[in-house]
Amino acid sequence: MGTVQRRIGFLLAALAATFILLVPFINAMQGRHMRMLVERSKEESRAASDIEQLIGLNRTKFANFIIDYTWWDEFAEFVKKPNRQWAVDSLDSSFDACRFDAIWVYDKVPKLVYSAVQPGTRAPRELPFPAALLRERMAVKPYFHSFEAMPNGIVEVRAGRIHYSNDPNRTGPFTGYVAAVHPWTDADSEDLGKLTGCKVRLVMGRGAALPASTDPSAFAFTVPLKNHADETVAELVFTGVSQAAAVLAQSVAHDRLLLIAFGIVLYIGAAVALMLWVSRPIGVISHALAAKTPDPLGALERRKDEFGSVATSLRQFFEQKARLEQEVAERKRAEASLRASEQRLHELTAELQRSNRELQDFASVASHDLQEPLRKISAFSDRLVRKYGDTLPADGQDYLARMKNAVERMSGLIEDLLTYSRVTTRAKPFEKLDLNVVVREVLEDLETRIHQTGGIVEVEDLPSIEADPMQMRQVFQNLIGNALKFRREGVAPVVHVGAEIVEAPDGRQCRITVRDNGIGFEGQFAERIFRVFERLHGRDQYEGTGMGLAIVKKIAERHGGTASAEGVLNEGATFTVTLPVSHPEPRDDRGATLAPSG
Repeated sequence: MGTVQRRIGFLLAALAATFILLVPFINAMQGRHMRMLVERSKEESRAASDIEQLIGLNRTKFANFIIDYTWWDEFAEFVKKPNRQWAVDSLDSSFDACRFDAIWVYDKVPKLVYSAVQPGTRAPRELPFPAALLRERMAVKPYFHSFEAMPNGIVEVRAGRIHYSNDPNRTGPFTGYVAAVHPWTDADSEDLGKLTGCKVRLVMGRGAALPASTDPSAFAFTVPLKNHADETVAELVFTGVSQAAAVLAQSVAHDRLLLIAFGIVLYIGAAVALMLWVSRPIGVISHALAAKTPDPLGALERRKDEFGSVATSLRQFFEQKARLEQEVAERKRAEASLRASEQRLHELTAELQRSNRELQDFASVASHDLQEPLRKISAFSDRLVRKYGDTLPADGQDYLARMKNAVERMSGLIEDLLTYSRVTTRAKPFEKLDLNVVVREVLEDLETRIHQTGGIVEVEDLPSIEADPMQMRQVFQNLIGNALKFRREGVAPVVHVGAEIVEAPDGRQCRITVRDNGIGFEGQFAERIFRVFERLHGRDQYEGTGMGLAIVKKIAERHGGTASAEGVLNEGATFTVTLPVSHPEPRDDRGATLAPSG
């Protein structure tokens, strides 16, 4: 006999011994069961005794009256404009139908608007508590429920805020309050007794004594009725008998015999089943696991029981294990390849950084080396004009003027190229920036040009964003300067500068627009005008190097934004720059973190 078989035998013997030893405790267990049933019946009756559950009986109409009438447009208007005839027709007529005996209607102050008491009732003539309490207790919740002690007994009070029908959740404006009362009667106790399966009696005050009983299946409990101040003014005393416990007490002996017989049959059946259905399959599975192969599981897999499913799952486990081992090997190869790629990427990144540094040095040196001869040409041409200008023929003076203009254009082109390269090479950290201040400074610089062209620049209230101050000034300088330059003949330029904050998937964006009434452009050139050295007009028409919009676009991209344009020929153009309102951390164009300004 194998280890598993021996353990099964021991288990069956232990099961039999345990069962025999448990027989003396059956009575105690059944007694405990009886007490549990009694306690359960008590708790079920207690839960069913919830006063709010009374709405399931004749109280439904009283509770629904408060719910439905406080969501009625006519009632809401009645509070604003009282109409006694409407109240008599709509409220007084509901005494019997809605199970209440008195009603009070207040406005929001609260000031009494209307009241009525059913004739012949013992309901109070006035609200049992100060009306101001309605506003206090329903400041958050739209309903209020309490029980109040009166000289002639207990009355149930239900109140609610009066809303319009378009406010089903009762969270919006309301016009007033309504309160109604119903005196507690023996019929209410009887209704509650039907719901809980208990006898119910009302006892004024608190601390009602529970009746004593020798019946083990009997139980009793109390439910407090609380007033507007959360004070117990009366208690409902519930007494009942657990029918399940009573039946259990009558069938103790019969159940004991059945339990013993069932235990014997269960023991014999378990012994046979374990020997036939468990020992052999476990041996096969153990062999397969020891051999680490699914080959011994063939016959076991054909079984239609749980062991057949276990054998099938075990075969799938071996197959999946083989696949996982193969995937692990492939993943190791992939990781080795990835490490090689990362090393190559690191090398390329270092090479790119070195190349960028060399390009920066070259741009600085080239700018200096190119500007120096231009300054000399400009200086000598000025000397020629001063010393020999009057003696030169007209064509000589024209040559000098052309040479001087060419020098100035070349100098401007070099400056723009240097500015274009410095967008990334000499970028400043991002800081909180008021765009109104930036535009105001730009307009001060352009004051002379604005006056010369007779232009008008309209500026909306602009937001604050995190940006490079100098580069944002360059953006507005270029866009507003272009709007003044590319104006229509005989038409004073009008430039409008605005901005708005918009929500985007990657965060809040600031959309800046500069709109003019100038010469505009055809839609097919909307992207072309942002290229370096791109011009749509000759130098004889409009001065410039063709670098202004390229610089704007590069600054926008450095800030993680975009630049675009729309135009209509001879009507005007709109340039839009969209930038993030804030940045996780300031970065230059190469992704390097910049030190905070200061």
